[in-house]
Amino acid sequence: MNKKGMTLIEVLFATAILTVVMGTLFILARSLGDTVAVEDAKVTTQDEARAAMYTIIKELRQADDSSIQFEEEYGSFLIYSIAEDVDGNGTAVDVDGNLETGPLRAIAIDFTDYNYDTARETQLLLFTLGPTGYEARVLCNDLAPPEDTDGDGIPELGVSFSRWSSDSILVTIRTQRQVGTTGPILNSVMSEIIFPRN
Repeated sequence: MNKKGMTLIEVLFATAILTVVMGTLFILARSLGDTVAVEDAKVTTQDEARAAMYTIIKELRQADDSSIQFEEEYGSFLIYSIAEDVDGNGTAVDVDGNLETGPLRAIAIDFTDYNYDTARETQLLLFTLGPTGYEARVLCNDLAPPEDTDGDGIPELGVSFSRWSSDSILVTIRTQRQVGTTGPILNSVMSEIIFPRN
């Protein structure tokens, strides 16, 4: 007796096995996608902080220490001037041996939306004097928004500047990013002690 085809029970059994295998593959793919999204958010927050810190270190190592000013309470901005050959003698030191400095520069959180991109307190800007006045360059886009995490009534900002010692500045950058639209918020904190020039 030669039977061709499959019975209904065999078809149902094969369908059940296929459903379990496909469900498992779907769960694995979704889990892998979630893992990739988390890792991407981690890397992005760390890269934003690292790139901003690199520029700040480079700027402040050239800054005249006596020109550095920062807001004491929150430490949300820093004003300084860097060594610059003002008199054209080929060095940033004048004939009397004094350091020559250029126009004031500033690093600040964009509370006023200076560049009209609506990022505001999550964006860090570097202000330099250009041909048409002060120009802003974005250093970081994912600053952590202001939040009083330690309950002292003073909000911690995405960036803070403070004196570490008489000749050094402590810079702390806090970045954060949400994974997807409903995932967890990942934070990254980077601090550096910088010794300005002179």
